[in-house]
Amino acid sequence: MNLLLTKKNFRKYFFLLTSSNIADSIYYIVLVTYASSLSNPAFAISLVTLSETLPEVFSPLAGSFADNIKNKYNTLKLLTLLRILFYLIISVLVLNHSMFLLYLMCILNFFSDICGKFFRTLLVPYIPHILTEDEIEEAQGLLGANFQLISILANFFGAILISIFSFSGISLINVSIFFISLFLVFSMRQSFKDFEQSIKIKNDSIQLEAVWSHLVHSLRMLYSGKHFFFLAIQFSFINGILNLLVPIISITLVVNQDLIVTNYSISIALFQGTISLGIILGGIWLIKYLKRIKLIKLMPFIYLSLFSLYFFLIIQNGLAIGSFFLVIGLLIGVVNPKFSHMTLTTFPRELLSTISGSCALLLKVVTIISSLLFSGVSASDDLNSIYSFYIVLVFLGTLSGGISIYLVNRRSETLKGDN
Repeated sequence: MNLLLTKKNFRKYFFLLTSSNIADSIYYIVLVTYASSLSNPAFAISLVTLSETLPEVFSPLAGSFADNIKNKYNTLKLLTLLRILFYLIISVLVLNHSMFLLYLMCILNFFSDICGKFFRTLLVPYIPHILTEDEIEEAQGLLGANFQLISILANFFGAILISIFSFSGISLINVSIFFISLFLVFSMRQSFKDFEQSIKIKNDSIQLEAVWSHLVHSLRMLYSGKHFFFLAIQFSFINGILNLLVPIISITLVVNQDLIVTNYSISIALFQGTISLGIILGGIWLIKYLKRIKLIKLMPFIYLSLFSLYFFLIIQNGLAIGSFFLVIGLLIGVVNPKFSHMTLTTFPRELLSTISGSCALLLKVVTIISSLLFSGVSASDDLNSIYSFYIVLVFLGTLSGGISIYLVNRRSETLKGDN
């Protein structure tokens, strides 16, 4: 928290991302609610989800473009103005209900999220510009905790706003939030200009050949850093497993209603909130005591917690399940900032946007595959099949982790032998 008080540029950066995340999180709830009111709600909601997830595929390309843009300050302004325009159009479209209008809104939401992805990748190298290497890990912990807090509150405030305002009114609220973002960008003009000068870019204009070459070079560099690459694979497995925890507990509560606290919705919110609370506490508090512990040494504790969770799912102990949700959240709250710190300090700033975008896609690979497989497994509502799928995924993640550690150690020994 000290960084927010003592570092003016970081404080503005923090609130800039906060405003963008608030607008994105609340409006996702609004779009899903709008979709649920149509004649085919399941298909409509899947369209909204697709418009939210597809932009991830373009992360590496967005990063490569971001690295090759010389005038980053003007680009940030343009992207914010585009998102304002998109939501102004949506505020008109939501005045009526139809599947055709939802198609148009999903297209606009898709391009808005592309702009948001581009906006964030442009800012990735900014953190090493305004903070020292020792401060980066604390900063990433604060940003991660803030993102989780927004995720927790988004459902609550989204529901309140829907009950008070029309869909069009909430679109206009989104527009006003993005105007706050635009104001913050204007207020950071000099800092962004200094940031632009600190990064060497050969061409004044964007050339597609240079963008493609830059992307290929960054991907090769990402793969050549074996230690980092194998860790990214581990995070992909862990993300894939974490993505299933809430759906698994949701189905568990349907089958075993003895675990329900007050009602089904509140129970889901409690379990989901427990993980998020753990991530917040891990990023703000626990990370201070584990600062000197290497990231690779924390990974076994995550898998141990995931294995332990399986046991308590089998015996249907709600209190123990909630406790391990908290423990897993605490560990994730520590390792996420450490991984971000490693990303920002391992690679040159000229490549950070592309590297970050490529990592974002890599971290989603197992999530996408496991989600597709889980939809088939969960169709039967058989808890044994669901829990078996979960433990197989945990086992595969643990196995890949062991192989990764072995390969990294072997490579290190080979390099020592050559020297």
